[in-house]
Amino acid sequence: MRRSISSLLERSPNVTEDIDAACVRQSPALAAMRAEYAVAEASLRSEIRKQYPDLTISPGFSEEDGDPRALFGVSLPVPLWNRNQEGIAVRTAQREVARAKFEGALERTLTSAAQARVRVGNAVAVRERIEQDVLPLARSSGASWPSSAASRFDPLLVLQVLQDEFSAKIQHIRGAPRRVAG
Repeated sequence: MRRSISSLLERSPNVTEDIDAACVRQSPALAAMRAEYAVAEASLRSEIRKQYPDLTISPGFSEEDGDPRALFGVSLPVPLWNRNQEGIAVRTAQREVARAKFEGALERTLTSAAQARVRVGNAVAVRERIEQDVLPLARSSGASWPSSAASRFDPLLVLQVLQDEFSAKIQHIRGAPRRVAG
């Protein structure tokens, strides 16, 4: 069963959201922007962790007066003044830049999808117009030329009628929606 594009577009009131969601899911540019944002977010979390004390435990071995000794060291750097504020600010700014890039790419993708829907709608309207108006005229003029040919034969008129009919058929074929396998 062959379905026309217009029937596919009108089958569901949420088809616009479906198309937009598919564009967002399948866009490689958006996937790259999502990954960039994830990296910026992970970097920010890492910088935030650096503002808290980091307990370091270190084992060791030494020998004193011929006696072997196992050593155990503990260090706890305490960030009293800086608390890594500069690193956090830089990473926060990088994350915001990544978010803005993603939002821009998202808007471009959704705009492209909307423009494609408009182009499809226009193509469907042109095809319907050709089917309803142009092809019947071409067929009727093509059917009438042999009867007028009996009285007076005008080869240029016949050529023009045939050219118009074939031109209308070519426009009809080009405007026909292509079948989607599936």
